[in-house]
Amino acid sequence: MTQLQAIRQFVNLALGEPVVIAREREDWSMAVDESRPRLILPFNLDHNDREDKLFRADFVERCPCARGFANITITLLHEVGHWMTRLDVDWERYYDERVGVYGIDYFRLDAEMKATDWAIAWLSNSYNRKYAKTFEVNYFGH
Repeated sequence: MTQLQAIRQFVNLALGEPVVIAREREDWSMAVDESRPRLILPFNLDHNDREDKLFRADFVERCPCARGFANITITLLHEVGHWMTRLDVDWERYYDERVGVYGIDYFRLDAEMKATDWAIAWLSNSYNRKYAKTFEVNYFGH
Protein backbone atom coordinates (compact mmCIF):
# COMPACT_ATOMS: atom_id res chain seq x y z
CA MET A 1 0.00 0.00 0.00
CA THR A 2 1.37 3.43 -0.91
CA GLN A 3 1.30 6.34 1.54
CA LEU A 4 -1.36 8.06 -0.55
CA GLN A 5 -3.53 4.92 -0.55
CA ALA A 6 -3.16 4.65 3.23
CA ILE A 7 -4.16 8.31 3.63
CA ARG A 8 -7.20 7.89 1.38
CA GLN A 9 -8.34 4.74 3.22
CA PHE A 10 -7.94 6.36 6.65
CA VAL A 11 -9.60 9.64 5.73
CA ASN A 12 -12.50 7.82 4.05
CA LEU A 13 -12.99 5.84 7.25
CA ALA A 14 -12.88 8.92 9.50
CA LEU A 15 -15.19 10.90 7.19
CA GLY A 16 -17.61 8.07 6.56
CA GLU A 17 -17.59 9.03 2.88
CA PRO A 18 -15.08 9.13 0.03
CA VAL A 19 -12.55 11.95 0.01
CA VAL A 20 -11.15 13.58 -3.09
CA ILE A 21 -7.42 14.14 -2.77
CA ALA A 22 -6.39 17.18 -4.77
CA ARG A 23 -3.80 16.65 -7.47
CA GLU A 24 -2.13 19.97 -6.71
CA ARG A 25 -0.16 20.08 -3.50
CA GLU A 26 0.28 23.10 -1.33
CA ASP A 27 -0.34 23.20 2.43
CA TRP A 28 -2.54 21.08 4.65
CA SER A 29 -6.16 22.02 4.06
CA MET A 30 -9.67 20.71 3.53
CA ALA A 31 -11.86 22.43 0.96
CA VAL A 32 -15.04 23.13 2.92
CA ASP A 33 -16.95 24.98 0.22
CA GLU A 34 -17.42 22.05 -2.16
CA SER A 35 -20.07 19.35 -2.35
CA ARG A 36 -17.59 16.60 -1.47
CA PRO A 37 -14.64 16.66 0.92
CA ARG A 38 -11.43 17.56 -0.90
CA LEU A 39 -8.17 17.15 0.97
CA ILE A 40 -5.11 19.14 -0.06
CA LEU A 41 -1.77 17.72 1.04
CA PRO A 42 1.57 19.49 1.40
CA PHE A 43 4.48 18.74 -0.91
CA ASN A 44 6.39 17.13 1.96
CA LEU A 45 4.20 14.99 4.23
CA ASP A 46 7.04 14.68 6.75
CA HIS A 47 7.72 18.42 7.08
CA ASN A 48 7.91 19.37 10.75
CA ASP A 49 8.51 23.09 11.21
CA ARG A 50 7.79 25.35 14.19
CA GLU A 51 4.07 25.61 13.35
CA ASP A 52 3.79 21.80 13.06
CA LYS A 53 5.46 21.41 16.45
CA LEU A 54 3.12 23.98 18.01
CA PHE A 55 0.11 22.20 16.49
CA ARG A 56 1.24 18.88 17.93
CA ALA A 57 1.95 20.38 21.37
CA ASP A 58 -1.51 21.99 21.45
CA PHE A 59 -3.22 18.79 20.29
CA VAL A 60 -1.40 16.56 22.79
CA GLU A 61 -1.98 19.01 25.63
CA ARG A 62 -5.70 18.87 24.90
CA CYS A 63 -5.68 15.11 24.18
CA PRO A 64 -2.94 13.21 26.03
CA CYS A 65 -3.81 9.95 24.24
CA ALA A 66 -2.57 11.59 21.02
CA ARG A 67 1.00 11.42 22.35
CA GLY A 68 1.36 7.92 20.89
CA PHE A 69 0.30 8.93 17.39
CA ALA A 70 2.31 10.33 14.50
CA ASN A 71 1.98 13.91 13.31
CA ILE A 72 0.42 12.74 10.06
CA THR A 73 -2.38 10.99 11.93
CA ILE A 74 -3.43 13.90 14.12
CA THR A 75 -3.04 16.35 11.24
CA LEU A 76 -5.29 14.28 8.97
CA LEU A 77 -7.88 14.02 11.74
CA HIS A 78 -7.75 17.79 12.23
CA GLU A 79 -8.33 18.33 8.49
CA VAL A 80 -11.26 15.88 8.57
CA GLY A 81 -12.52 17.92 11.53
CA HIS A 82 -12.70 20.98 9.27
CA TRP A 83 -15.06 19.09 6.96
CA MET A 84 -17.14 17.65 9.79
CA THR A 85 -17.59 21.08 11.45
CA ARG A 86 -17.86 23.15 8.27
CA LEU A 87 -21.50 24.09 8.91
CA ASP A 88 -20.66 25.33 12.42
CA VAL A 89 -18.12 27.92 11.28
CA ASP A 90 -18.53 31.46 9.97
CA TRP A 91 -15.96 31.07 7.20
CA GLU A 92 -16.02 34.68 6.08
CA ARG A 93 -15.14 35.77 9.61
CA TYR A 94 -12.50 33.03 9.86
CA TYR A 95 -10.74 34.12 6.66
CA ASP A 96 -10.68 37.71 7.93
CA GLU A 97 -9.44 36.76 11.42
CA ARG A 98 -6.59 34.53 10.31
CA VAL A 99 -4.72 37.19 8.36
CA GLY A 100 -1.38 37.74 10.10
CA VAL A 101 -2.17 35.24 12.86
CA TYR A 102 0.47 32.59 13.60
CA GLY A 103 1.51 30.12 16.22
CA ILE A 104 -0.73 29.27 19.13
CA ASP A 105 -2.99 32.24 18.30
CA TYR A 106 -3.82 30.57 14.99
CA PHE A 107 -4.82 27.34 16.72
CA ARG A 108 -7.17 29.36 18.96
CA LEU A 109 -9.25 30.61 16.03
CA ASP A 110 -12.80 29.26 16.16
CA ALA A 111 -12.54 27.08 13.04
CA GLU A 112 -9.22 25.61 14.17
CA MET A 113 -10.51 24.88 17.67
CA LYS A 114 -13.62 23.18 16.29
CA ALA A 115 -11.61 21.03 13.87
CA THR A 116 -9.23 19.93 16.63
CA ASP A 117 -12.11 19.35 19.05
CA TRP A 118 -13.69 17.04 16.47
CA ALA A 119 -10.38 15.21 15.95
CA ILE A 120 -9.93 14.80 19.72
CA ALA A 121 -13.44 13.40 20.11
CA TRP A 122 -12.78 10.93 17.27
CA LEU A 123 -9.45 9.84 18.72
CA SER A 124 -10.94 9.51 22.21
CA ASN A 125 -12.88 6.45 21.03
CA SER A 126 -10.86 3.27 21.63
CA TYR A 127 -12.05 1.65 18.39
CA ASN A 128 -10.99 4.71 16.42
CA ARG A 129 -7.55 4.63 18.04
CA LYS A 130 -7.17 1.07 16.68
CA TYR A 131 -8.08 2.34 13.19
CA ALA A 132 -5.53 5.12 13.60
CA LYS A 133 -2.80 2.65 14.56
CA THR A 134 -3.69 0.47 11.57
CA PHE A 135 -3.37 3.55 9.38
CA GLU A 136 0.10 4.21 10.78
CA VAL A 137 1.19 0.63 10.09
CA ASN A 138 -0.05 0.98 6.50
CA TYR A 139 1.41 4.46 6.04
CA PHE A 140 4.84 3.72 7.48
CA GLY A 141 4.94 0.20 6.04
CA HIS A 142 5.66 -1.73 9.24
